[in-house]
Amino acid sequence: MIFTSCGWMQASISDNKQDSTISPTPLTPALPVLPNSPVVLMTSPTIQNIGVTSTPTVHVSGLTVGNVLRLYLDNSCSTAFYLSFVTNPSMDVTSPTLTPGQHSFFAKQDDGNSFSNCSDPINYIYDSIPFSVNLTHTTETINKTNGTNQLVVNMSPTKPYDVTVYFNTLGTTASESLYLFPDNKITIPAGQSSSSLTYQTFVDSSLNPDAQIQVNLTSTFPLFAGQVGSTSTLRTTLHDSNYTALVPTQISSNTATVLCAIDSAVSNQIGTLRCWGSNDYGQLGQGNLALSDIPLVVDPANYYQDVSIGIYHACGVTQSGVLKCWGGNANGQLGDGTTTDKLSPTVIDSSTSYSKIFCGDYYTCGITTSGALKCWGNNYYGQLGDGTTAQRLTPVSIDTGVNYFSAALSIGAGYSYTCGITATHLVKCWGNNGDGQLGDGTTINRLTPTLINDSSLYNEITSGVKNDPNLGNNITTCGLTQSGNIKCWGSEYDGSGEDRNFKARIDQSQQLGFP
Repeated sequence: MIFTSCGWMQASISDNKQDSTISPTPLTPALPVLPNSPVVLMTSPTIQNIGVTSTPTVHVSGLTVGNVLRLYLDNSCSTAFYLSFVTNPSMDVTSPTLTPGQHSFFAKQDDGNSFSNCSDPINYIYDSIPFSVNLTHTTETINKTNGTNQLVVNMSPTKPYDVTVYFNTLGTTASESLYLFPDNKITIPAGQSSSSLTYQTFVDSSLNPDAQIQVNLTSTFPLFAGQVGSTSTLRTTLHDSNYTALVPTQISSNTATVLCAIDSAVSNQIGTLRCWGSNDYGQLGQGNLALSDIPLVVDPANYYQDVSIGIYHACGVTQSGVLKCWGGNANGQLGDGTTTDKLSPTVIDSSTSYSKIFCGDYYTCGITTSGALKCWGNNYYGQLGDGTTAQRLTPVSIDTGVNYFSAALSIGAGYSYTCGITATHLVKCWGNNGDGQLGDGTTINRLTPTLINDSSLYNEITSGVKNDPNLGNNITTCGLTQSGNIKCWGSEYDGSGEDRNFKARIDQSQQLGFP
């Protein structure tokens, strides 16, 4: 077999997650040479190939059938780890087992008479140790003024390559005219454990209550080698010292609904919990059954960080991590070991510190400060996720060993199901699945947390029951992926007249512009 003068060879490497290629350059007469300009097929301009597999795949193209392909891990191309006749113009070869660190691959081919030059290297970093990133800031409360503040991302452990962390500002209550981020990402240089981003704050002539700038970590690059840590959301308060809070005016009555809100406007009252509306079961937490058309302070001796409302009950988490519940308790949804209604906030699971709480129709789930998930109350459809359908009067650990950071509980009599997002951003669902709302590709009820039929990473999840006079009850689950897509599954969510056990529908009109 004789090489043609226009022959060339191209090589790339892949760990089945990322690829890079080497482009061809002209050959010397009758002697094929590999090109020396790598082209990276990834979004980062500084990282070529990083993977978590110890045996990546080397892809070589531009070969001449009948020649001999040789692959090397040394720049002298003296000891080949692979030697084979070329059977196709391109070939995939699995590398030998690598040790953690950077490795360089080289290739050449021969026709039995002459050899191509040894190629320039294509590099691969085998990284077997994941990293985590968390947020901090230099100032928690800043006055509304023309100035700057710093957002700091910390990473552990350090890496021999740059790591980019992406974020968004969803949940911010401050006007966009009062702050400006120069970018939506922060890069931590190789070998360093943190990096910061300076953003601007501005003053305007209006008088505003305290507002918050909320920053949420969404993803990292390399994504597969890293994860967002426990402190993935950070809020900075913009304080207007000239603002005076107004006394709440009367709100129209809605006797079928209870609303609760945590005050975030007045600096010396941030965390004050207020509820109003119906009070048939004591769900306003006032120690009585009188409804109220205006917001009433609940548990005035404590400040709250989270609150959730079921059909007839409510729960909140204080700023010190104490869980309290009140209202209807016929199914043990308060978690105090009884089925007796409580007219005032009652401490639940006193030995455990909580960070988030979620109330369903007649049951409740909470996430502890360590990320553990607990549920209690009605369990007719297995919506508690403890592997049974037995009612639980106190919090029961769910999916032991798996940490969660968010959950969604259905509110609708007879449609009880639960979905949660793990610390690794995977979605699990359990409970009633009559309309495919669990997203596992079936309509079978699940008694334990079950991964949905989708490998996307999610940041948010929500569930709902909509009553349509023509179509009946529509039960739908929707989630927001880390890439900014909204995906939904369940019944009638797309208006097609057909149930969807799981359809990975991406609504392009809802793209949020994440990387």
